[in-house]
Amino acid sequence: MRKRQSTKSKEWGPEALVELMLKINNVSRGNIKFLLESKAHIKQAWDWDDQGTKGFPMNTANLLYEIETKLKGSRPRKRQSLEPKKKLLGSIVLKRATRLKDILSERTVEQVHEYLHEEPFREALGDLRSADIHSRAVHRIKETIASALDADHYGYEALPKPRGNWLHRQLLGALRAPAPGKFSDSDMVKLFDYFCPCGSEHNREAMKKFRWRLSKLHG
Repeated sequence: MRKRQSTKSKEWGPEALVELMLKINNVSRGNIKFLLESKAHIKQAWDWDDQGTKGFPMNTANLLYEIETKLKGSRPRKRQSLEPKKKLLGSIVLKRATRLKDILSERTVEQVHEYLHEEPFREALGDLRSADIHSRAVHRIKETIASALDADHYGYEALPKPRGNWLHRQLLGALRAPAPGKFSDSDMVKLFDYFCPCGSEHNREAMKKFRWRLSKLHG
């Protein structure tokens, strides 16, 4: 009797239930296998990053980015490293900077602002028109520019530790990649409870909030 109960528990444990849910939502067999194997890697990366308590969680960021792009069928682009940009010497003539965009790309500014403030950079620019929140918008923009300059020169490791629900937003992007729009909030709770290394329980209201935040950031 004990052996039967143990076998049944193993067959219908958390991994089996997650696998079944992914199958029901028409996730391919290869993506299911890849995603299930990613669970341990996600936890390991988060542990290597001291669970986001000391600085930018580069290991987790790179891993979730690679997982998301692979599940989408895309080829990951190389992320910036900590190595400072070296000036070219010899016969190569460096272009003289005359505008801010010569030393700092708009894309970097947008990514850093999203990371720091959980909002699109265009929202901070739009807030400059409002007298009530003008000073707060200016403060956010100043912080973004200063951090973006460091990130552009030294790499994203130079950014401060994440605020708010950065881990959950990144994980949501990866988990919804194999079947965009198919997972319900309840489905996503089950996926988060299985894959998320934060150690906390998740709920439907949180999923709705994460989805809304992600759609706000990426349209």
